[in-house]
Amino acid sequence: MEATFWHNRWQTNQTGWHESSVNPLLIAHFPSLNLPSSRRVIVPLYGKSLDPD
Repeated sequence: MEATFWHNRWQTNQTGWHESSVNPLLIAHFPSLNLPSSRRVIVPLYGKSLDPD
C-alpha cells in the first residue's frame, strides 16, 4: 500500500476501523487494572473509539 491510499482514506473519512461506541471488552476488563480514574491508558493498534466514563 502506498501512503497516498491511506491519506485519501483519512481525508474522505473512510475509516471503517473506528468504532462509534466504547468497546465492550474494554468496559469489561478495564476495572481489573485498578488504576486511579485520572490515569490515561493507550491501547495500541485499536483505532479511534469513545472513551469509557
